[in-house]
Amino acid sequence: MTGTQTIEAKTDVIFNAIRKTTDTLAETIKEYNQKYTAKYIKTSKEFIEKTEKDSRKIMDNFVSTGKDKVKEYNEKYLSKITENSKEFYSDILSKGKELKAKLPIDKIEDQISKSYNAVTEHINLPRREDIENLTKSMDTLNANVDVLNKKLT
Repeated sequence: MTGTQTIEAKTDVIFNAIRKTTDTLAETIKEYNQKYTAKYIKTSKEFIEKTEKDSRKIMDNFVSTGKDKVKEYNEKYLSKITENSKEFYSDILSKGKELKAKLPIDKIEDQISKSYNAVTEHINLPRREDIENLTKSMDTLNANVDVLNKKLT
C-alpha cells in the first residue's frame, strides 16, 4: 500500500466508525424515548385533555374537598376552643359576681358621695339639693307673679 492508500483506508475506517456510532446513538436515543419518555408524554397529554374536558368538575372537587377540610378543622379544633372559652368566661363571670357580693358597695358609694360633697363645698359649688330648692322657690315666685299680674289686669 502506498501512503495515499493508507490515509484513505484510515479515513474510511474513521468515517465508518463515526457512521456506526451515529446510527447506534440514534437507535439508543429512540429506544430510550420509547421506553421512558413516550409513556410520560402520553400520560401528560391524557391528563391535559381530561382537565380541559372536565375542568369544572375538577374545580368543584377541589372546592368540595376544601370545604370538607374546613368543616373537619372546625369540628376538631374550633369546637374545643369555643367550649373552653365558654367555660373560661363563665368562671370569670361567676368569680366577678362572688367578688361583687363581698364588696361593701353601699359604703363605697356613701364615701364617694361624701368626698364629692366635701370638694364641691370647698370650691363653693352648689349641691343638687341647693339647685332643687332654688328651682322650687323660682316656681313658687313665678306662680305668685302670675297671680299678681292677673289681679292687676
